[in-house]
Amino acid sequence: MRKVIIVFIILIAACSAFCQQTNPVPTLTKQDYLEKSKNQKKISQWVGIPGSAMFLAGSVLYFSEILDFSPASPYNERKANAGEALMITGGAAVLVSAGFAIASRSNKKKAMSLALNKQFVPQLQESTIVYHPIPSLTLKISL
Repeated sequence: MRKVIIVFIILIAACSAFCQQTNPVPTLTKQDYLEKSKNQKKISQWVGIPGSAMFLAGSVLYFSEILDFSPASPYNERKANAGEALMITGGAAVLVSAGFAIASRSNKKKAMSLALNKQFVPQLQESTIVYHPIPSLTLKISL
């Protein structure tokens, strides 16, 4: 019984590994890349600006407690911990924002390199060569 189950699992794995894909993944157009870039840029700004403000507020709060050496005001550990947490959270938000900004620029470059053009192809028509326009998708690769 175990051998039958093992053979059955191997057969299913082999079939799924070597079968053709029935619905291929659609290719993204220039407009899709521009829309994706626009959305990533918005997310980058929505996360980055508050993240920078949190980092700044946390660092002011933390360093005002740490660097205050006057004996009149005692050290407040809760304030220092809150400032430290704000600094860490704001810094993480800024890093996430940077990732979205880089991805946005990458998608914008992809969109700018795709273009829909007409290529003129020579074709024989009644013993003469005629150039017919054929729509084509071109991709520019900068080296």
